[in-house]
Amino acid sequence: MLGDTYTGKDGAQHSEIRLQNEASQAVGFSVRYDSDGNKNGGTSWLYSSGNYAQIGLYDDEHTKSNGFGSTNTRSMNESGQVVGDSSRYALDASFAGYSAWISDADGATYRIGLASSEHTKANGYQESFVDSKISAQGQVLGYSLRYDDSGYTRGRSAWL
Repeated sequence: MLGDTYTGKDGAQHSEIRLQNEASQAVGFSVRYDSDGNKNGGTSWLYSSGNYAQIGLYDDEHTKSNGFGSTNTRSMNESGQVVGDSSRYALDASFAGYSAWISDADGATYRIGLASSEHTKANGYQESFVDSKISAQGQVLGYSLRYDDSGYTRGRSAWL
């Protein structure tokens, strides 16, 4: 990724390829910088057919008010589908868990996992993770933590 968002105050840029497949598609990560040139999280991306697409979750729920966000990629299949997780943040910018996601070969990203009241603490905290490689058919196993009314973890719910 290029541009001021990906250039530090000393001119530094940091990007790396994390996954690739036989179809010449690659998944990578680039460090982001704020307007003062200080590190400010990172962006996951998919390179396919000569184009880059940002993948992961970057909405208000997954980005602090200062623009900080963190997304991790976990697996990619031969069709270019990618799965991973993104950090969640509360309105006060405190850490609020993780959301699992899947992206298609065009970079469109969708949240997956369980987010019901059973899987959410009273303060909004949630954790969902991908627990396997994505299959050729686009299936992935994952889990979401369960909580009781006091906010204590009470196990995991598996999902496909």
